[in-house]
Amino acid sequence: MRLIRMFVCAGTLCLASSVAAADDVTIGGFLQLGDTTPMRHLIIGVSSGLKGAAIELTVRHQPMLYCMTDGVVLDVDGQIVLFKNYVNLHPEVGKQDLGMIGWVMLQAMIEAFPCSK
Repeated sequence: MRLIRMFVCAGTLCLASSVAAADDVTIGGFLQLGDTTPMRHLIIGVSSGLKGAAIELTVRHQPMLYCMTDGVVLDVDGQIVLFKNYVNLHPEVGKQDLGMIGWVMLQAMIEAFPCSK
């Protein structure tokens, strides 16, 4: 689990650093840029990392962090809407550094697609 988190965080930080030139870019500030190619690429990268983590958890027979309903497919537009809605519902998240985008997307997925207990 620690290894998975490390890969997701490392990938997120690499993507975020290539998108944001300044260290003080927040998630909220990034969202204010609108639907841009860098935003789409960053969201796609983070989502790919989360999918990879989900595959690894499945292979290891460990509990999933979030459980997408069968038949639900989130394209990049759906992922952006999910992310924006989560930040709007949790305004304190918008103050986080852009490097936390992977964690925020994970929280959005957990909230949108909780696993049954």
